[in-house]
Amino acid sequence: MLPPFVIDIWFVTLSRIMRFVLSGGGNTLMTWGLYAILLHWLPYHISYMVAYGSGIALAYLLSRYFVFKKNGGSMGPVWVICIYIFQYLLGMSLIGIWVQILHAPAIWAPLFTAVLSFPVVYFFSARVFRERG
Repeated sequence: MLPPFVIDIWFVTLSRIMRFVLSGGGNTLMTWGLYAILLHWLPYHISYMVAYGSGIALAYLLSRYFVFKKNGGSMGPVWVICIYIFQYLLGMSLIGIWVQILHAPAIWAPLFTAVLSFPVVYFFSARVFRERG
């Protein structure tokens, strides 16, 4: 049998990951919807940039108030922007692969990038919103 503190750590981590999945899923759906609408007027890479930028502010708010329930310190917003800039650059590479190499429909490209970048974003976000001593 595991000691109670180990069970507590697992429970807190699992609940945090579930909240991250829920908030990330909601954010992804909302920004994907915006992306899909923008595709009617703009090329896929511009649509992605606009939709992605709007999701960064939402990601910070969800991480701070729902997922980790910590403010992330005075540099929290800056670090979240850095995380999502990194994810954006990764995503731009991945949507290029999705559309130009795999010849897959552009409409699904942001979902493809979200699935592949999820573990990286969670790891870095958890570091930003960790308990500070």
